[in-house]
Amino acid sequence: MIKKIYRNLLRLFYVNNKILILKKDSKKNINLKDQEVFQVEALTNLDIEKIHHGLRRVVLERELADSNTILGFKSEDGYIKHYSCISINKHGIGEIKQTFIIPEEAVYIYNCFTDESYRGKKLFQKMLLAIDDLYSTKDKYIAVSPGNLPSYNAIKKVGFYKVAEFQYRKIFFWENLKRNYISDSLVHCFENS
Repeated sequence: MIKKIYRNLLRLFYVNNKILILKKDSKKNINLKDQEVFQVEALTNLDIEKIHHGLRRVVLERELADSNTILGFKSEDGYIKHYSCISINKHGIGEIKQTFIIPEEAVYIYNCFTDESYRGKKLFQKMLLAIDDLYSTKDKYIAVSPGNLPSYNAIKKVGFYKVAEFQYRKIFFWENLKRNYISDSLVHCFENS
């Protein structure tokens, strides 16, 4: 708990994030042999009310109010094991203070979370496969820090590849965003938040 408070306080004054934007083409299908099938469902406000963490609940309620989709895996007793948000318009990428204008015929996957008691069971990877199936005719985009190895590895394993890379630095009130790489097709898709 103390570590978490310290980390959050430090982020107010110092940030050094590398963020990758990865893409999975609509026509590229990856089948992983050992994947168990899970029932994914669109979450509602009633589902979200069951989330015990108040801040997460508020964020998800806002996502639904903004007409975004939240997909989830639930346990038999209705507890949310994993959720991922989907946007089809434009959406802010807070880690780099940019708005991502989602290309037509594409979706942006963000704010993915697996409950601590269900981690290590590849639920995030299974969700990405389910999203790929649900949105099979659309390209998929997702942002990730390469330092978040479990997420980064799961994303790469299901067939995403890098299309942009940003480096965001903040020291007290000084901020700097460097675009290390952006594919030509995405140059027009980012604006300051």
